[in-house]
Amino acid sequence: RAAICLGICTEARLAMRSEGKRPAVLLAVAFALLCFTTGQPWSALDAAHVKYFEGSRHDAEITEWWYFAYVCPSNTTGSLSVEKAGIFFLGVVNPENKLDLGLSVVYSGQYARQLEERGEQSYERGTVTAQEGFRASDFRASYDRADVSIANTAFLSADPSEPEMRLDGSSACGHDCRIHGGLPVFDNHNTKWNVTFRADQSSAPMFIDRNVTSTSEPWMALNWLVFMPRSRVDGTVAVGDSQLSLDGCLGYHDHNFGRWPLTGVDWHWMQGNSIDNDDPMTFVYSETPKSNAFNDYGQLVLDFRGERYTFNNTQWTVSHSDWQRDLAFKFPAKGQLTAQAKCQEVAHSPKHCASLRNGDETLSFLLTWVVEKSFLLVNPVAVLEQPAVFEATFTRGGEKVQKPLLGFTEWTDKWL
Repeated sequence: RAAICLGICTEARLAMRSEGKRPAVLLAVAFALLCFTTGQPWSALDAAHVKYFEGSRHDAEITEWWYFAYVCPSNTTGSLSVEKAGIFFLGVVNPENKLDLGLSVVYSGQYARQLEERGEQSYERGTVTAQEGFRASDFRASYDRADVSIANTAFLSADPSEPEMRLDGSSACGHDCRIHGGLPVFDNHNTKWNVTFRADQSSAPMFIDRNVTSTSEPWMALNWLVFMPRSRVDGTVAVGDSQLSLDGCLGYHDHNFGRWPLTGVDWHWMQGNSIDNDDPMTFVYSETPKSNAFNDYGQLVLDFRGERYTFNNTQWTVSHSDWQRDLAFKFPAKGQLTAQAKCQEVAHSPKHCASLRNGDETLSFLLTWVVEKSFLLVNPVAVLEQPAVFEATFTRGGEKVQKPLLGFTEWTDKWL
């Protein structure tokens, strides 16, 4: 608990020392002090943060978004594949509307095999995307929990009836998140959604990035909270006259906030979950290239059998192949990642390492993946959102476990 709260305090101190001159920054300190209350809920961290970064000459670079992804396995026999998948995105850039350039955004990207099988040109490849920008003033959000609305078009609400994951581990799970709304697409084939993401106890919330900055631009502060690494999904998405049921699908939810230039950041991100609930495996991966504003930064987090392992980007190698194009943007449709380290270097519970078989302390995680579909999100870099099938092999203490997983990859390119 203290580590996370100190991170928020650091955020406020840095802002006051290098940027902040307005009382709004002091609210960040007050917010941080609240963290030291016993049992401070994670729900406060999934609430809005934009006002804590205001009060500097870089206010136009303030960014915050909530991201949700779901993927549904095919019911057919044989190898694992994607039956349905989609993402929802609610965000704001430059919330104070500096230079009249503030913007709030709603995005929906959906794939369903049943749309693809209709054979209509409107549903080419079975994907339907919709993205609409609104004024920054159309963005509304709570600073107590994840309650967000944009222009009466898209809504996010935290379910207060659920027990919350507290920082002292005193209760069972994170709050549920319900998203609902709709966007016009084409030929009056609107997309509407009403979906609930229910936290899975096997994978707790985590900060992948906490106030990550740039040596060349110390005013930057990137925060990436993975609030639901793994969740259960239920609800419906309507695309035109087609109804997609999401009951039984796997979900993911993260939340980014801070100050950074969107045009100076590109990345490769992946997230995957095994489809079995009895012995679940979850991973989250992200890496930025050396040309990135955040200086070749990356992490791989693996949750499996009650333990969390965190690898840094000196402990893995990654390769990409089968390069393809979506419109003008090039991406790898296949890839492989190999991570290896001593148990004590990556496990969150050192005592766990002492129980490994045969005294073998080496851990390895081999991951291969194949992209199944791709749809474009402009943010303002080009982000290719891609449902994918993964094959994971995890070896620890001489024990090898292989699992198929479903999830998403993101591949970015500079916006033309």
